Amino acid sequence: MQIEPHVLTLEKLARNRLVTVEVIYRLPDYRHILQRFIWQTPDVMPGLPRIERFIAFWEREIDGPIQSVRVVQAIPFDPEGLRHVAQHQYLLLH
Repeated sequence: MQIEPHVLTLEKLARNRLVTVEVIYRLPDYRHILQRFIWQTPDVMPGLPRIERFIAFWEREIDGPIQSVRVVQAIPFDPEGLRHVAQHQYLLLH
């Protein structure tokens, strides 16, 4: 039995979320000062693997140590709200 591609897309959309993450970290040269980084990205529930990879990258590559990470929102994508955009139609700003 072969599943049609659009069915796979809708199944995948059912697990995807638009996630807002707040990272509080210490400045590398001034450890007593906290800074906030807010990031929004699509990710898959459960587990949020993209955010997990991002946090692992931060801890491995960035000097500012993380104080805390908070998932602020995890809004599901709504397949009913999606629409196709015709090819070669662009919105140009200035």
